[in-house]
Order: sequence, then C-alpha cells, then structure tokens
Amino acid sequence: MKSGALLGLILLASIARAQPPDTLWTATFPGFTDYDYLYSIDSTPDGGFILAGQSGGGWVIKTDSLGATEWESQLGEGWDSFDSVCEVPGTGYALSGRKGPVAWLLLLDEGGDTVWERTFGGSEEMVFESHVRTTDGGFAAVGYWCDWPDSPDLVMIRTDQNGDSLWSTLYGSALSEYGYDLCQTGDDGFAVAGAVAEGGSYDALLVRTDAVGQIQWVNTFGSPSCSDFIYALDLCSDGGFILAGYTYSSGDPTDCDGWLVRTDADGDQIWEQAYDRGGVYDAITSVRQCSDGSFVCSGGSVPTGGQSDVWLIGVGSSGALEWEITVEGGGTDVGYWLEPVGTDGYAVAGCRGGEISSTTDGWLLCFEHDTGIHGEPDMSPDLSVVSATPNPLVSSVFILVSLPDESSSGVILDVFDSFGRLVFQHDAGQLPAGVGTISWSGRDYNGSPVPAGVYLARVSSGDAMDTVRLVVLR
Repeated sequence: MKSGALLGLILLASIARAQPPDTLWTATFPGFTDYDYLYSIDSTPDGGFILAGQSGGGWVIKTDSLGATEWESQLGEGWDSFDSVCEVPGTGYALSGRKGPVAWLLLLDEGGDTVWERTFGGSEEMVFESHVRTTDGGFAAVGYWCDWPDSPDLVMIRTDQNGDSLWSTLYGSALSEYGYDLCQTGDDGFAVAGAVAEGGSYDALLVRTDAVGQIQWVNTFGSPSCSDFIYALDLCSDGGFILAGYTYSSGDPTDCDGWLVRTDADGDQIWEQAYDRGGVYDAITSVRQCSDGSFVCSGGSVPTGGQSDVWLIGVGSSGALEWEITVEGGGTDVGYWLEPVGTDGYAVAGCRGGEISSTTDGWLLCFEHDTGIHGEPDMSPDLSVVSATPNPLVSSVFILVSLPDESSSGVILDVFDSFGRLVFQHDAGQLPAGVGTISWSGRDYNGSPVPAGVYLARVSSGDAMDTVRLVVLR
C-alpha cells in the first residue's frame, strides 16, 4: 500500500501548473433586464455548458463549447433566481434557488422544458443557495430558513430523484446561521459551509452530517474581532475540505481580502490564508482542488477607486499564492463560479458591466494553461488527454486521447483512487495516430462498481503520459 500511495503522489505532482492560464474566449449574455447575473455553471456531455442565474426571474442558458447560445429560458418573475445548476446524466439539468419567499428546486430536460418543479418553505422565508446530485440519483440542497422576526437557521433538504423530500435538517441557535455550499462525502454524509452572524460580524461555519442529516460536528473559523465569511467549499482528495470566502482579518474595516481555509476530514484547521490584491475588496466565491493537490479559485476584486474585476487565483497545496489574473469587462465584473474543463482549463460564470452605466450582463469566460507560451516542460509531447465525458460519471466514461504518432508500445489506462491506490488497469493495445477513445466502466479489477469519489486516470504509452481527474457519483 505504501508504494501505491507514493505512486499516486508522484502522478499528482507531475501536472502542477505554476503559471497563470490564458483567456481563450469570453461570451456576453444580455439577458432580459438591465441587471443580469450568472451564478452557477456545469459542463455538459456534448462539451458545452449549462449556466444559471437571475434575469427578471430564474435564468438558464445552454451553450456550445465556445459559448454560443443554443437555448435560454426565463422562469418565474421579478427577483426569483437560480443560484445553482448541475447536469443530470441522460435526463437534463437540476436547478435550485428561490421563488418568491420559498426555496425552489426543479428539473429541466435537455431542451429546457420543465420535467418537475418543487418548492419548500410555505409561509416562512426559505432559500436554496446550492445543491448537489447525490449518489443515489436524488438531490441535496442547502440554504437558510427564517420565520421572521426570529433569526435565520441553516437548512438542508435531501430529496429523491423526483424532488420529493426524504428528510430535512435545521441547524440554528439564537444567532443567525446560513448555508451556502455543500458536498457529499465518501460515507454518503454531507459537509455544509456557510456563516454564523452575531452583532453584525460573521464567522465561517462548517457542518458535517451523516447520510440521514444527523449533525456529527460543527466547526467555526475566523477571528472574533472581525467578519469572516464562507461562500464555497470542495471535497479534497484526502477527505478534508477547502473553504473559500473573504476575511477582514487585516484589521482595516475598509480592506476585505480573499480567504481560504484548509481542514482535515474532521474539520480541524490545517492552514488558512488571506489574499490581498491591494484594493478595497477581494472575495473568493468558488474553489476547486486540482489533481496535483493545488487549488484554483474565482471571485471578484475591487481596486482602490475602481470597479470590480473578475479574479482568478491559483494556490499551492499549502496555500501559497502561485498565480493570479484579473479580467476587466468595463464595469461591475465578478466570476461567481468556476468549472474545470479538461485537464488544463477552467470556465467561469459571472457578470460584467453592461453598455449602460451601472447595468450588468451575464458573462462566461474560458481559460486554459498553455505550456508553449509559458515555457513549462511538456511532460508528454507524444500523448494528451483531450476530454473525459461524462464527468462526473455514474457508470461509464469515455476518454479521448490524442496521439501524433502510432503508439508502438501500446496505450495503458490506470485508474487510482484518492489515496493513490491502483483500482483498475486496461491495456488498450496499439492505437493509430490521431484521436482515439478509451472507456472505463467505473468498476475495479473484480468488476465491482467503485465507490463514489475522486479518481485520477492516467493514460500512458512508453514514457509519455497524461492524466485527468474523474468524479464518480453513485
């Protein structure tokens, strides 16, 4: 087992990206009003994207791989909003958010027509800030619930595949608690990130539940003398968590910095780091762990005397800043959510300043690391993974591999779990030059389905290799 774990670490370290990515393209979406926002994004099996946000109601857009609109839809009215979207393989897209005073969860088919719609909350105010598809094909959503004038409580609801409630959990006290993001863990439980407020000041909040919503533990982070807020989290390959948001820990009430907190699987802090571009307001609204253990984040940064820019940063596994870039659209520009694309790219959904002062449009940005431009060593000039779809996967995944020359030594697919253990190997034999396909059924050596989680697929031929992170849902 030690040799397997060591091999996994070598593989992860081999694909680090210490230089900033290049902006490949951007796409602007005017929407239906003067104030249009895209809050969430997911990749689709055809290489395109599904986007969700707010534009005179809940707003959803399906694009191709270059950001061209294939269809868009407006559901609800006024300030109804979709705050989260995920692709449902073979079915369509699940969205969550708010509809008037109630929480909103619905499923659209691949053409954008409503399959079913559910609301939660009744006479009390209730909002879903995020949701995930669960390993059994259902959904889990998190947000807050409030019976005014009482303070808000964090709420989490688990549903079946038809959106019907299986159970709900409230976490609350005399203070105000909010849930903003969640993920499902390897034991089918959940981790929820958010904030707890007292007297106008916030602390970061991390709540861990079991598979039926029973709270296992609750941890808070940040300084009691300032506000610290969490928008997003990601499940790390070691079972721990990375939390993202903002902090006023500098002591200057006019200086807000982006903030990351890394924890172990028990929610105990390993490190925390603030990131300051020197302006008045920096916030991280999305974070994802890369296959080499580093992290890439998106958000917004406001320079002194200026307006917000889209902000991307890359940090090492211990929190050290490796690169950062900003993209200016001409007004209020924010990158709300980030989605990995392939092995070297990111797509970011957000907003940009509109043509009319103080207005905003939806914005989609695509970035990619270019080893040729940045002079990084090309680990595998003779082989590259083009794509892996669908990803996340429930059953099978198809990995497209580019070979400039015929493989003389055969092409091998190795799949490792998050601990670096080899769970599957396949010899695809010699492949001709061009783009070929290797499939994996999501099963181990014995033909048993592997558990849900994060896996690293390595494709190699002789000394050439490339890798791609796979997410398995059950």
